[in-house]
Amino acid sequence: MEAEKGLLQEISTTEEECCIRLEEAKRNAEQTIAEAREEHKRIIAQAEHEGKDAAQRYSETERITLRQEIESLREEAAGARNTAITRGEKNIPAAVRQILSAVAFE
Repeated sequence: MEAEKGLLQEISTTEEECCIRLEEAKRNAEQTIAEAREEHKRIIAQAEHEGKDAAQRYSETERITLRQEIESLREEAAGARNTAITRGEKNIPAAVRQILSAVAFE
């Protein structure tokens, strides 16, 4: 009987030790999960910040490119306008002669 009590006491002690280890494992797991959630939040916030920065840089680069293209088109249009004006001015005397001759014959 005394051996049975000793064996039961040993089982009880082992069970208590297992419960203590289990509670410690639960606390460690909960702490690990909480840390992982915080790390997740930090990573998401950092990714959002980096994404916004990258979008701003891309947007600014595209704006600069568009401004350069617009300026190039303006210069090209001004050149074409000047060419048309010059060509038109050269044709004014001939146009005046044709108009006068057409009006004079009528």
